[in-house]
Amino acid sequence: GSLQQAMALPRDFLSYLSGGRVDDPSDLADAYEKHNEAVKKMVPARQLLVFDPNQGWELLCIFLEVASCPLGTPYPGMTDRQMMMVMSKVAVVIT
Repeated sequence: GSLQQAMALPRDFLSYLSGGRVDDPSDLADAYEKHNEAVKKMVPARQLLVFDPNQGWELLCIFLEVASCPLGTPYPGMTDRQMMMVMSKVAVVIT
């Protein structure tokens, strides 16, 4: 069902990034970096935000043209693994 498909998305995305080599963390890290560099080359700079959650809300709100930016609210913290999972889902939605 759809839950199984949703659970498979991160692994499928990682498989896509790494050319099917999902069991070796160094292959995944290299593939992730290569993918990021390819995106940076393809997407015009004015349309791309390379975002680090440690930067907080302001840069993100400016980029997205959000007028009511929650500057007084701490940006939610995530581990690198959690961020990878979120970004893999975002990338699937975008592509």
